[in-house]
Amino acid sequence: MTEGSRNDQDFSSVLSITENRSKILAVIMAMVRDFDVAEDLFQETVLEILKSRDRYEPGRAFVPWACGISKNVVRRYWERENRKPLTMTEESLARLADIAVETDADLWREEQAALERCLEKLPARLNRLFMLRYGHNIKGKELAERAGIRLGSVRTTLSRLRAQLRRCIATRIGPAFKSG
Repeated sequence: MTEGSRNDQDFSSVLSITENRSKILAVIMAMVRDFDVAEDLFQETVLEILKSRDRYEPGRAFVPWACGISKNVVRRYWERENRKPLTMTEESLARLADIAVETDADLWREEQAALERCLEKLPARLNRLFMLRYGHNIKGKELAERAGIRLGSVRTTLSRLRAQLRRCIATRIGPAFKSG
């Protein structure tokens, strides 16, 4: 493989990951049910995807392949943490990957556009909190300091903010949106 084709493949891998981030993250989130852990495992998944890009067959659907990698990353996490989800079966994990592929791409775009409009409506301090936490992955004490709120209020404020955004998105796109 030439250096030029390697760079094209690297760019293509990153582009595919970026375009499908929400689908891959949704599968991980459904498996671990903890946003912070899911974000960390998504980063591990990205690294595994990039390491495995030579095994990706052109023409193969990217999302099921990436979700397969994410399932393996989650399994390794469960082993490291010496735990396994009680309600999740192998069949359920496989179905999550299928759902990510089946999900209507137009609905994903509609949800993203609705989220952007909802974020624009937030007060500046909540918008800043949201961007610091989910845009820049800042956590804990640093998040509290940079957002100008008490450390003890961060979790509650973020929970209320997510609920507010879910309601806003649901009112913008109607019954197609599932707030899970």
